[in-house]
Amino acid sequence: MPAVSVRKTMFCFAVYLLVSVLLVWPLQFHLNSTLFRGYGDAYGDVWSMWINIPKPMGPHASRIAAPFESSAGPVTGQPVLEALVISLAKLVGEVAGYNLFVILALPLTAFATYLFLYWVFRQEAAAFFGGLIFGFCPATVMHAAAGHLGFALNAFIPLLLLALFYNRVQRSWTSGSLAGAAYALLTLTCLYWGYFGIYAVLYFIAWDYFKFETRRTLPFWLNYSL
Repeated sequence: MPAVSVRKTMFCFAVYLLVSVLLVWPLQFHLNSTLFRGYGDAYGDVWSMWINIPKPMGPHASRIAAPFESSAGPVTGQPVLEALVISLAKLVGEVAGYNLFVILALPLTAFATYLFLYWVFRQEAAAFFGGLIFGFCPATVMHAAAGHLGFALNAFIPLLLLALFYNRVQRSWTSGSLAGAAYALLTLTCLYWGYFGIYAVLYFIAWDYFKFETRRTLPFWLNYSL
């Protein structure tokens, strides 16, 4: 990608980030004391972040957080999401980490969508507005406000689609591995999206199988088996 295009791409991300900052205004001045939330799971998310960070109180922390032996951690495994959130919490604290995650998740989703659409259409304006629409759609913002962080960071959805389209063109072990990695990241960030991602992958397999008879070979199946 030429240097000029790289500058334009970074400019798009900067605009998305600015939109996110304006969206949560004036939260950025109260990152440590106020949550970006509505009626939902935000408090539970912060509590989960707190209990998963080692504390000076040591092994007794779980008893303090859950004195009646109820669950002291997430009941499902979404390790990519949990690692990102807990890493931010370790750096800046649980409340600020939660807020920063939301502020960054929306523009990252928009930026990933921009990359996907630009690769498909080669039109910067269309890619930019497509990223803006998907990254900041009302459903995503409301899920973020409800504390559903797995639905706030949707960047791996367009990245999976990008990897699948790229694999359709390349048909190599590398492209197949990229598609598999994108699906793994999607699933380990949000199990719900991982479930629906299965149908996207099956669609690509079915389309290729019925569209191109010459590709119904062992390498075809090995490529998708990745």
